[in-house]
Amino acid sequence: NSLALLNLSENHLTKLPASFCRLTKLKRLNLAQNQLKRIPKKLNALTELTDLELNKNPYLELSAEVDAFRYSIKIEEHTSELQSRLHLV
Repeated sequence: NSLALLNLSENHLTKLPASFCRLTKLKRLNLAQNQLKRIPKKLNALTELTDLELNKNPYLELSAEVDAFRYSIKIEEHTSELQSRLHLV
């Protein structure tokens, strides 16, 4: 699998499928403007992933196991709230 960029923004997603972690070459992932409730810890299996866009996911909670410091996380709304959940402040 050589997919490096995946844009899933504005798809009303509420969760990511388990098979998602097979995208081992993924470098950029746009999950903005969805209805995601959590980002699973399996995201850590995407070792090439460096850019993760999570703008406008109002119900988002991140698993404590997600290695948030590894990603360049792009957030525009609820910045301080999301950063505190990521322990970035």
